Amino acid sequence: MMLRSLLAFLAILAFAVSGPLAAQQADDSAPDELAGAWDMQAGGVTIFRFHLEEPREGEWRGRWSRPQTFNSDGNAFYNIRPGIRSTASMTALEYQGAVELAFDDPRPGAIPDIFRFRLTGPDSAQMIYVGTDLAPYALVRAAEGEALGGWEAGRVYRRALPGDAMEEPSPPPAEQEAARMTADFLEGF
Repeated sequence: MMLRSLLAFLAILAFAVSGPLAAQQADDSAPDELAGAWDMQAGGVTIFRFHLEEPREGEWRGRWSRPQTFNSDGNAFYNIRPGIRSTASMTALEYQGAVELAFDDPRPGAIPDIFRFRLTGPDSAQMIYVGTDLAPYALVRAAEGEALGGWEAGRVYRRALPGDAMEEPSPPPAEQEAARMTADFLEGF
């Protein structure tokens, strides 16, 4: 009886362990389809383009093209100046269905920018800016021959964030105060 219980336990344990291992093996093959050019868009315009390539199995490299100069809080991009800067990746790592690329940040005292890419569909991917609390960036496969640039001076480009389409805009402060006062007044009745 005890032997039968032990065998049943071991069978359940083997099944529990084999599921995640099989899923990990399936995930590990997904990065191959990440090869190509990917655009990060904000305000309907491409702000960043990432070229990912895998010259040899499991060996990745990339190139990050972006405006020559710009300011950003990670969600809005502004003060964009004409010109394109392109930087080759320093290091690359393939891990659990994602590809992670590191790019040098030449500013004094700065640390490298590290981005993790994961395929989410045939022409869509997700990019995480590692080490930040920013929401993942949605990427689309770049159209063949589409130029990068054409940014308008003085314009602020905002990227769509998860939940943007479903959230109601906040009422202006005066309306918020009026609603609070009405609620406080009615609370006494």
